[in-house]
Amino acid sequence: MTTQVERVDRQVTYVSVRNWLLAALSVSSGAVDAISFLALGKVFTAFMTGNVAFLGMGIAGHPDAPRIVSVLASMAGFAGGVYLTTRIIRHSNQSAADEGEQATGAVWPRPTTFALGISLLPQLCFLAIWFATSGRPGDNLIPVLLAVWALAT
Repeated sequence: MTTQVERVDRQVTYVSVRNWLLAALSVSSGAVDAISFLALGKVFTAFMTGNVAFLGMGIAGHPDAPRIVSVLASMAGFAGGVYLTTRIIRHSNQSAADEGEQATGAVWPRPTTFALGISLLPQLCFLAIWFATSGRPGDNLIPVLLAVWALAT
């Protein structure tokens, strides 16, 4: 039989692990944004507020604005990722509710882990394209890379 103290200690450990994982995800998202900004035409893959500003600059004809097609590709990829993740999480939460169960997980619910795992697929696609072009994608391929990377973000 587990004592109340052991359960509380385990819960504190889970929360601590979750917080470290969330911090790591935040740092990695920032790193991906920095790389995409510096190497893929000054467009973000996760910082959509910045892309909205860049889109406005492009529409206004500002000479230093990134290519509109790159900004739109990144925004579309991000929107697609949000949509897919929402479908995964919502579907699994509805299933658990229908069965009278509460979605549980050691660190976070299993559907969250599943969605994060699925996000590795676009990351691998990005990596494959990046290596296939020896890290020098052409102007026509940059929007594709941005969309794929934003999908994973």
